[in-house]
Amino acid sequence: MSILASIHTAQLHREVYIALLNSALQEPGSKHNLAAQVAVTPQYLSYLLNSGAADSYSFRVPNAKIAEKIANALSLEREQREDLLRHMYLARDAASHITQTFRSELLTHPIEYFLKELRDADQEANFATDPHIYKKKYLAIRDTCKMLLNSSLLYTFPLDTVEVCMLLHEAQCILNQTGDALYHAKFARAIMEGLSRNDYRKKERFDTYQIQVLRAEARACSDLRLYREAYEKCLQAEASDVMRYQSEGYISQLYRDKLQALCRKPRFALSEAEGLVAKVRAICEGTNNDLAPRWLFTTNQYLARAYLNHHNFKKAKKLLTEILEQTTSIPHLGPLHQTMFLKTYAKFRWEEGDRTEWEYFLKQALTYAMDAGLAHQISDIKQTYGSSLVPLLKDLESR
Repeated sequence: MSILASIHTAQLHREVYIALLNSALQEPGSKHNLAAQVAVTPQYLSYLLNSGAADSYSFRVPNAKIAEKIANALSLEREQREDLLRHMYLARDAASHITQTFRSELLTHPIEYFLKELRDADQEANFATDPHIYKKKYLAIRDTCKMLLNSSLLYTFPLDTVEVCMLLHEAQCILNQTGDALYHAKFARAIMEGLSRNDYRKKERFDTYQIQVLRAEARACSDLRLYREAYEKCLQAEASDVMRYQSEGYISQLYRDKLQALCRKPRFALSEAEGLVAKVRAICEGTNNDLAPRWLFTTNQYLARAYLNHHNFKKAKKLLTEILEQTTSIPHLGPLHQTMFLKTYAKFRWEEGDRTEWEYFLKQALTYAMDAGLAHQISDIKQTYGSSLVPLLKDLESR
């Protein structure tokens, strides 16, 4: 079994025992009482029950002694207690097995073996429409990247190290670990600044990473609401000498990143936003790439956001209506793309004062985000609406 497959298995066992525990702890005060009985803090118990996984899954698995205390403290039938313990033990065993297997495989397989697994997983996540699969892939990518970055062997291959940092950055952005994402973007950029293009036979890979590390910093800055800094990173990437070597996909993504930062700045010109979309549209119309409709979809939803921020509701409504009508026919739209559009559409309804439609579309966005583990998107929605969101969250959390 591969490392990523082992991580998936561990995640499944952990999700099952969390579900079993939550099922047994539905009464008010039951979690606090269980923590007192087991002699752990309420914070530790909450940590065990949190399926959001801010840290590596292995830190969220109770040891055998605590697992037995928890199971014995609950009012469960014998079969239920045995089932709960079995999944707790299997999750712990899987976590231990992963570490041992990884060390063994690192001695017998080249770094490229792990990179191929990560690339395949990233590709599957990128094309996943099922939010649960999307979440599991990114959790597995995150944990595998962290294990690789803890290995000194990886650092003998600088470009491979940069690639692992970029994959980890993407996963951490999704999971709302933005500080860690920014760190690895900056770490990757520092590595690139110490390398020479002339030392590499595969110039394309080197050139791509030179742009990617700047885009990664820009994305993390945007997630931290540092939009001016994000915009400056995009300008640096755009002015780079290696821009002329980039593929159409990377160029369109850079324009999208630039638009994302631009439309969140306090002041910006709509003409610049529309100009960026026109560039992406020209790229999409001139390519046969299957992802082109998705590139234009994500860019257009940022343009709609720009219209809303400029209080140009007429243009926002026209564009959002067009996007909504096209959504079902655009291939490869994953949970993140759906969530981001639904967020923008809900924002439009909020600005119009239509609370019924706002609630309908925001519930859809939150459902996608919760199922897919899009912690940053949930955090952004909470920051946008504050206390107005409380009834919706309570309704969704009780489903």
